Amino acid sequence: MRITNLVSTAHAINHSIEAMVLTQLTHAETTFSEADMIEISDDISAVLQKTRELCRKMNGKPEDLPTPSFRAYQWLKFLDNKEWLLAHAFGVDDFYRQLPPLFPNLKFGSISRSLEIEIYHSAYLFRSRQKDRKVYLEVNEGFIRAPALVKQTILEAALKRRTTKRLNTIKAYASGVDYRVVSAALHANDGANQLAGRGTHYNLTDIYRKINGQYFDNSLPQPRLTWSSRKTTRRLGAFHPESDTITINRSLDNAEIPAYLIEYVMYHEMLHKKIGLKEVNGRRYAHTQAFRNAEKKFAAYQQAEDFIKKMNQMNLF
Repeated sequence: MRITNLVSTAHAINHSIEAMVLTQLTHAETTFSEADMIEISDDISAVLQKTRELCRKMNGKPEDLPTPSFRAYQWLKFLDNKEWLLAHAFGVDDFYRQLPPLFPNLKFGSISRSLEIEIYHSAYLFRSRQKDRKVYLEVNEGFIRAPALVKQTILEAALKRRTTKRLNTIKAYASGVDYRVVSAALHANDGANQLAGRGTHYNLTDIYRKINGQYFDNSLPQPRLTWSSRKTTRRLGAFHPESDTITINRSLDNAEIPAYLIEYVMYHEMLHKKIGLKEVNGRRYAHTQAFRNAEKKFAAYQQAEDFIKKMNQMNLF
């Protein structure tokens, strides 16, 4: 299920907010007019409403959209909350206002010709690229309320040099409570989708329901279920707790793959959903001993492990 231009529309709204910020940079303090905020808020609400209507017409939900489109939808839904919209706008403003002390030759009036900062529902903490002598910096939405020092560090790492010290400072904030609060609000979804899990040979919704009943007494609410966008070779499945999403490797949607294998992968990811992460000395662990013990309760555990080993030896995954 696809909706044309949803991602580009989200970026267009982002650029509108950035343009509003840039007009304020020459002022000592930034103030956003109520009229401007209402106009942007109305644009966001209109896109969300249209997206939901189109999804309903296709008998689906926004959670059935491809991941880039769904991330755009999540970001717009996040900004539909006026508090987060204002926090986002001031976050963009704050990033730009950190620039002059770091780059004395950079003037507010000419920033837009050499640099564009976009705070977005990014899959990265930050990333930068250069095109036609202009630098484009994308920063994860989780940093909108970060202290000035963290924002300065991101700018230095992206526009000067990525040092270990700078990256550690950025990662430390991203592991903290403030970042997680924003991330949790940003990744919210209603789960229980139907269309994105339909493959050529296997239906993830059917598999999830079977495993939920057989091993979890139907106690786990259905998360968002999707096939990977590509036939990757890195891993067979993944559970993303921040978005309550289970993604299964599209390579498994194959008539030559036995049902017990894909059921085992689903069971593995459902265990992650149930057990969660264990934190020790600031580090988080997923595959604990308790997890490994629970994993072995799968009826075809050894068969599945042997099949995976065989496929790896034959380089089929």
